[in-house]
Amino acid sequence: MHIHILGICGTFMGGLAALAREAGHTVTGCDAGVYPPMSDQLRALGIDLIEGFGAEQAGAPARHVRGGQRREPMRGCPVASPSFR
Repeated sequence: MHIHILGICGTFMGGLAALAREAGHTVTGCDAGVYPPMSDQLRALGIDLIEGFGAEQAGAPARHVRGGQRREPMRGCPVASPSFR
């Protein structure tokens, strides 16, 4: 399964991404701040990271996971809007 994680560079979401990858899933993710050491650890696991948030990220994944830190809507990202189901 392809899982895309919004807010992937946080401690919890990064750990979740690593667990999903180790379980055999394809994992990608995005965050407003993609930088070491978390970005290095995730890339070493084969996880593709995208800087920022955008509507184009809503396409192919079978599942989207949104981190809890972001309370306000992410502009242009339909999977992070309150109306997304």
